[in-house]
Amino acid sequence: MIDTTKIEEQLEANLRNAQKEKVESVECPSGQKVEKGATFICSVNLSDGKEQKVTLEIDDSEADVHITHLGGANE
Repeated sequence: MIDTTKIEEQLEANLRNAQKEKVESVECPSGQKVEKGATFICSVNLSDGKEQKVTLEIDDSEADVHITHLGGANE
């Protein structure tokens, strides 16, 4: 299973540093199996009250992931 806490922390740090976003919280689904090529969606709540959906793809059996899509809540 994916370490949800680790992914949430990494995603928050990535958005804060690379995107210059002020992140209030990140929530990813629990129970995600580590399967190369699988995708899952996390919700990101920004300090301005907006929510973004971030699609992540699992790269390998080590549960490394990368962002495939970053969008608003309505996407």
